[in-house]
Amino acid sequence: MQRGRGTLWLVPLLVVVWTGLFGLSYLGALARPVAHRIPLALVAPTPAAARIVDALRLGAPGVIDPIVYSNLARARAALLACHIDGVLVGGRTTDALYVAGAAGPPIVTVLRDVASTLASHQHVALVIHDVVPLPAGDSSGLGLFYLVLACVLGGYVGTIMILSHAGPLPASRRVMQLAGTAVASGVTLTMIARLALNSDPLPMPAAAGIAALTVFAVAVCTWALLTSLGRLAAPIAIGVFVLLGSPSSGGAIPSLLLPGFYSAIGRWLPNGAAVSALRDQTFFPGASITQPLLVLAGWALGGLLLVLILSHREAERAQTRSAASPL
Repeated sequence: MQRGRGTLWLVPLLVVVWTGLFGLSYLGALARPVAHRIPLALVAPTPAAARIVDALRLGAPGVIDPIVYSNLARARAALLACHIDGVLVGGRTTDALYVAGAAGPPIVTVLRDVASTLASHQHVALVIHDVVPLPAGDSSGLGLFYLVLACVLGGYVGTIMILSHAGPLPASRRVMQLAGTAVASGVTLTMIARLALNSDPLPMPAAAGIAALTVFAVAVCTWALLTSLGRLAAPIAIGVFVLLGSPSSGGAIPSLLLPGFYSAIGRWLPNGAAVSALRDQTFFPGASITQPLLVLAGWALGGLLLVLILSHREAERAQTRSAASPL
């Protein structure tokens, strides 16, 4: 009787703790964004560039990482390849700031404020050029964040539904079932995003492939957790993919504005890798998406290998029990 009462209160207690962890993670990561060493290219004559670098380091310590470029063409190429987040061209009467809105409105806001303060101190005008703007249907820049969140939730919740209601299958056929579901989900979610965001320029079929790989990676990892941990799988999967993965992804707040812990882990989790791959593939064709694709593939391969090993061991144990049981 006492044990039943303890269990009765244990689950609500765990719910309260888990809810608190959600609030702590999301508010801790997203509530107070602070810029950390945003790379900004400087194009100006050597004496002027040196003065601007000194002014930035004194006026915004730790916020801007100034990098001097010899000419505007090279700096713009670096901006379009995501090596830097802005270009400041110094002039006698006017400074020009080149930004990429698709990298995230918070980044643009920080660069604009820093450049405006600098121009004001130097008594020159400031002209801002957005060379990679966000689409009209996604002025907040949150479209890719929600698309990836849908992929992650689809992989997690969908796998639980399939394993609970789709009946028993051999491991190889289950892999094919999850892979087919992931491909269909990736295509569906990408098409919905294109329509909902008013012709958001998600490139097909590349964006659908990235979305499908994200769904599949989360699906097989969830399957592996369910196979190995049972009831503990749900809170662990939610903790990794939602509690940590979503706020650290860089989709809601760019990673350069996140606290150090979230900024460090974001690129190694499926959420952050998917956001990075989709953003670069969509808006920055000159950027390499090799690293985020390798991260997604690593999660997918790791989960797949683990679940196949566990399934093989379970089949061997079942054969042993069958051979040992009397007729």
